[in-house]
Amino acid sequence: MPLFLLWIYISWVIILIGAELTRALSVYRQELEPAEYSKLHTLLAVLHRLWQAQQRGKSVDERILLRQVEGLDQSRWDEFVRLLTPVFCGVQIREYLLARDLGSLTLDQLQQRLPWPLPDAAAVAAMETWQRRLNGRLDDVTEHRKVALDVSLEALFAEAVTDGTDTKSAAKLNSPGN
Repeated sequence: MPLFLLWIYISWVIILIGAELTRALSVYRQELEPAEYSKLHTLLAVLHRLWQAQQRGKSVDERILLRQVEGLDQSRWDEFVRLLTPVFCGVQIREYLLARDLGSLTLDQLQQRLPWPLPDAAAVAAMETWQRRLNGRLDDVTEHRKVALDVSLEALFAEAVTDGTDTKSAAKLNSPGN
């Protein structure tokens, strides 16, 4: 009897190690391949595929998304599903469709839901029209950010002192309790 139990134990250990290895290969594949697309570009490509399917009244299998969307791997897909549950939903196992009209969701509202900052425009040669338009908008935001933030920290702090808005923090520093 103990030999039989040892055989069952070893068999299950082998099966579980194989399952862990399979999952690890699908999740950590991204570290082996350099990412050409930002997470925002990849997410928008997913939403584009779901929007196209919505126009035809169909759902999309996640395996198709993983094969067809550049830069999408299992770990990114899992992250997107967690972040955007209100935007798309599963209708069957591994089948997804949009849960809301994308006409009511702006790019800014989408970006506010995401935990990562706006990327720079991607330098990828083969792009769809919407990707080129997105890159143009990202370039505009980058230029505006550079102009708006083109101030030294000393000048920023000096502006607060000359405005008189920095008196509370200066009083806290000079108080005896600090």
